[in-house]
Amino acid sequence: CCGSTHPAIAMMLKLVKGEGLKPEDAQKVEILTHPNRLPHTDNPDPKGPLGAKFSIQYAVARALADGAVRLAHFEGDAHADPRVRKVMAVTTAGPHPEMPADARHQWGAEVIVTTTGGKTVSRRIENMVCRGPDDAMSSEEMFEKFEDCAGRSLAHDQIAPLYERLDTFECVNDMNQVSRLLQLRRLPGQRVAKPQLTSASDAAAGRRETQWVP
Repeated sequence: CCGSTHPAIAMMLKLVKGEGLKPEDAQKVEILTHPNRLPHTDNPDPKGPLGAKFSIQYAVARALADGAVRLAHFEGDAHADPRVRKVMAVTTAGPHPEMPADARHQWGAEVIVTTTGGKTVSRRIENMVCRGPDDAMSSEEMFEKFEDCAGRSLAHDQIAPLYERLDTFECVNDMNQVSRLLQLRRLPGQRVAKPQLTSASDAAAGRRETQWVP
């Protein structure tokens, strides 16, 4: 989903893990972010998968509902999930009063949740552009993301061995080891569907539709 939603997603995930929040606990969710993050992501009612990718309300609500944001959450009718829509109904988004438009850091966010019991909890980050050495993923987070991506092409029992080989890539003596792990296994007699070819115009349209906007 759009990179401008990521700081707020990260803060909601910290609340879920740190406070044990569940979607039914939320009486009110307030997303405050840098004003430059909002023009293309302030979409409280996304109508389809592409709209969901550019909806900070949906992405943050999904993080609360599932404790994760995955590829499948932006496909098909996932944007209409009643559990997520219920959270979105009590979610607002707006510019953070302490993050001016001309600030040096422009990738901050604060998420404030008021629970049904009247408790208020929040998490804030001043700047989070992607993930790097200053904000590295844990081994568990990295594997979860890898598993979500690789599982769309490989059998489940191939994923962990491949991840281990890639994680220790500097120790690989024979690239055939990695190549074999990358090859989709199939049972005798099982047929694997051929990839669908698209025209140049279709491919160009696809690139325009999924182009990342900062």
